Amino acid sequence: MYRLMLSCWVTRHESRPSFGNIISSIPLMFTSKSVQKPSDHKHGHGYVEFSKRPFRKHFKVDRYIIRVTKEIYRGKYSHIYEGMARTQDDSDSVKNVAVKEVTDEASDKSSMQREIDLMKSIPAHENVIKLLAHSIKEGPPYFVTEFAQHGNLQQYLIKNRQHFIKGGTIESHRQLFSFAKDISCGMEHLSRIGVTHNYLAAKHVLVFTETTCKIANFGYASNVTHGKRTLSMEKKDTHPYQWMALETLTKWEFDTFTDVWAFGVVLWEIVTLGKKPFEGYQQRDVKWRISKGDRLYKPIHCSDEVYDVMLACWRKKPKDRPTFSKLVDITKRLRDRRDELLYFSKYK
Repeated sequence: MYRLMLSCWVTRHESRPSFGNIISSIPLMFTSKSVQKPSDHKHGHGYVEFSKRPFRKHFKVDRYIIRVTKEIYRGKYSHIYEGMARTQDDSDSVKNVAVKEVTDEASDKSSMQREIDLMKSIPAHENVIKLLAHSIKEGPPYFVTEFAQHGNLQQYLIKNRQHFIKGGTIESHRQLFSFAKDISCGMEHLSRIGVTHNYLAAKHVLVFTETTCKIANFGYASNVTHGKRTLSMEKKDTHPYQWMALETLTKWEFDTFTDVWAFGVVLWEIVTLGKKPFEGYQQRDVKWRISKGDRLYKPIHCSDEVYDVMLACWRKKPKDRPTFSKLVDITKRLRDRRDELLYFSKYK
């Protein structure tokens, strides 16, 4: 009952249940045999449902038994839920998982199948999210992945901004550049197997521990085939201009070096502790500024050395940009430095 109350009080109005959902959920409360303790709700995010119908709290997919516990994200094209999973042959093995479901409005099963096939093709890596199970047979398609308890990197940086500013300088440096190192390692792995992410951003990186993160969200990703390093993609107004490389903005092309450009923007997001790139500018203005040679500004608290890494990622000619292998070496060195590279006393 309290979970239903909480769902009515969530901050985002679009995440609150409709009256139809409330009506359908009330009978379930009186037929349920289990009663959850108040402590179960301290991190609650509302009543759990998939699409416009109540989703089974327990269901089987592949070799897992999943128990959905709460909704953690509701967007126009997808919903994400937290759950618990155990293998059907081992009831003692239980772990937290995330369940991503495509909404009815966007339930293009072929698109979801493409994303699932791509994720299945990626060899396991400690800095890339792992696909555990999936289903596209009945109802809206969904898949199950590892769960990141700290959410995405953009949210984490904003939430902990004061911690980084007021904390020890060296400790803050090491933590922030540990994230940068993990991202470069994950992207190096993808580039080695011929996968381009095409939408690398802090919000698409998940934080698992205070120093560990993984690349996620492969809805825009592509395999590079037949030796080609550049892909063409249909233009959409919703595509992220703020993270786009010059050649993407002008020719609508994607490759590993456009991912490198996006990495430079993510490094800027990390250094600014979650600020939005080109905030306040329309997408057409971003395209015009990048085309005439402008780049994201140098944060006042950022050293020239760190900003030079960003600028290297934003060089006009793709081949002049560093590879992800080079960026792994650079971010490891930045992480292990014992002198000041970010002057948080000047942060604005």
